[in-house]
Amino acid sequence: MPLGDSITQSVTPYNSYRYYLWHLLLSENYRVDFVGSRNGVGGGLPANPDFDMDHEGHAGWRADEILANIQAWAMQASPHAVLLHIGHNDLCQGQSIASTVIDIGGIVDVLR
Repeated sequence: MPLGDSITQSVTPYNSYRYYLWHLLLSENYRVDFVGSRNGVGGGLPANPDFDMDHEGHAGWRADEILANIQAWAMQASPHAVLLHIGHNDLCQGQSIASTVIDIGGIVDVLR
């Protein structure tokens, strides 16, 4: 499950890192199924829609907002692994480093 903020979600017409990761994993003969309640990128489709576009990326969200929702998302998607990219919005929106670390720890605890 790609999980995080706008870097995970991306916006049209750009590709997310998910596009490049998907193709890299396939080129190494890994079978991958990205999961999450969202699909595509913000505003529509990425430049290259030839990859598994499922994800749980939420532009502008902080770690505490992800933490408040992660249990429901994880129970629905049942991911085997989670790629977490979060924290930038916390710092830009005035959250303390300490509270951000606690929230990220909470996300990991819920996922475990």
